[in-house]
Amino acid sequence: MRPYILLATFSAVAAAQAPAWVHSTKDDPLHGISLEVFVLEGKYLTPPTRGATTTPEMVLRCSAGKLKDGYIAVGAVVETGAHGAPVEMRLDGRFSRAFWNVGNDGTAVFMDPKMDFDRIVWGTWLPHKRGKGDFVKHEIVGVTEVYGGSIVMQFEMPDDQEEMLNACTHVRNHRRFAF
Repeated sequence: MRPYILLATFSAVAAAQAPAWVHSTKDDPLHGISLEVFVLEGKYLTPPTRGATTTPEMVLRCSAGKLKDGYIAVGAVVETGAHGAPVEMRLDGRFSRAFWNVGNDGTAVFMDPKMDFDRIVWGTWLPHKRGKGDFVKHEIVGVTEVYGGSIVMQFEMPDDQEEMLNACTHVRNHRRFAF
């Protein structure tokens, strides 16, 4: 009897650790829309120099089948330049670099919904064609902290992303678009 209990406990712990988008709905009374918010928690491989009080989060805010905005909450102030903050990514082993906008308080980097969403979900710049290609499974994202070093974060992408895709994209000509 005891081995069964241990096995059941182990499988419950393993299931609890599987990555998943945490979904919530929030009303935006100013703009008169309802937002579908998806949050994926990551972990620091190289934390901010002053320490981190939270974990990094990837957040997608969607409405009416379109991605309104998406960002990564870094947990420290990010260095920015004339073109935005340089963001380096390793998506399933493939290296990529882009400039993302920085939030008002400097602690989040915002992706371009027209270009970066497809890259973080499928690892490509082009709108995704149904039935072609796999989801990115493992993402490592790096940014530079103001007066500090690099902050490196890791996100394990969920196997089931259907709920997020249905809320954040629409299908046109058999391709998924987030804008």
